[in-house]
Order: sequence, then C-alpha cells, then structure tokens
Amino acid sequence: MFERSTDVALNYRDEGEGLPVLLINGVGSDYESWDGVLSKLSPNPA
Repeated sequence: MFERSTDVALNYRDEGEGLPVLLINGVGSDYESWDGVLSKLSPNPA
C-alpha cells in the first residue's frame, strides 16, 4: 500500500496476523529488500 500526506510518502505492507513488526530499509533500497525475511518472521515458516 502507498500513503501520501503533505510532507511524507509511506509505502507499507499489511500481512499476516499478530503483533506488528516495523522493518526499516536503508538509503538506496526499498521495501522489497525484506522479501527474504518476511517468511522467516512467520511462526510456521515454509
């Protein structure tokens, strides 16, 4: 999802269940940097 306000552009994913986890990527990368990590955060990883 993508949200924009006057001063901030925010790209986020809303996946899974349970407590929220905030993953912050560095300069030059985007949210897709976390694709390999997301499955490992699941209580029952594939």
